[in-house]
Amino acid sequence: MATAITDKPLTARSITEEQIQEYRRLDSLRLEHAAKARNYERKLDMIAGHFRNVLTDLNKQRLRRLGYDIMLVDGRRYPKWKDEFIRIAGPDEAQKVEENTQPTKQLKVEPID
Repeated sequence: MATAITDKPLTARSITEEQIQEYRRLDSLRLEHAAKARNYERKLDMIAGHFRNVLTDLNKQRLRRLGYDIMLVDGRRYPKWKDEFIRIAGPDEAQKVEENTQPTKQLKVEPID
C-alpha cells in the first residue's frame, strides 16, 4: 500500500533517516507549543473567570465596556457521558463497556539506547 509520502511499496527501508528526524523535530515543536498553549489557556481562564464573576455579581448576562460586549451566551452542551451512563445503566454495565473497548494505538518514535 502507498501513502501520501511515497507511492512505492511500503517496507522498513521506506522509512528514512530524514523522516525520523523530521518527525522528532515536529513532535518536539508540538510539545513546546502545547506547553505555551496551556499557559495561554490558564491566563485566559483567569481573565474569563473575572469577567464571569463581574457579570454574576451584577446579575447581568451582558455588559458593555470600553467598546466591547462582554456576554454570557449558551454554548455547546457537554454532558458527562460516563457519569450519565453509570447513573442510567449502573456501574456494572459501565465496567463491561470499558472492558470491551479496544485501546487506541499511538505512534511513538524514540531513540534506541
